[in-house]
Amino acid sequence: EGKLGSSAKASGAGMQMAHGGHIICVYVSPFWDTSEVERVLGTLRTECGVAHPLKFKADGMGLLGVPKSNEWGIPPAVYVAPAGSMDVTRPAVRGDKP
Repeated sequence: EGKLGSSAKASGAGMQMAHGGHIICVYVSPFWDTSEVERVLGTLRTECGVAHPLKFKADGMGLLGVPKSNEWGIPPAVYVAPAGSMDVTRPAVRGDKP
């Protein structure tokens, strides 16, 4: 129905993360459209029951192999949403002024 962006997938039963959760990949186009990302976040919260903190990562970061801790201080997540939040924010980049 397009409620979760152009496509979506989730890790299988054997791919649980250390905290017991799973990876959910939702492809949102364009990823820089905050209102579209928040619409998808709202669907994940209200229709899928996802209450945990979420990170939204641009596909290119994974394709380029940019690690979590990198020399440029670029966070892999483009947006973050705290547990239960319906809003996304941009994570701080190393060197940002408060």
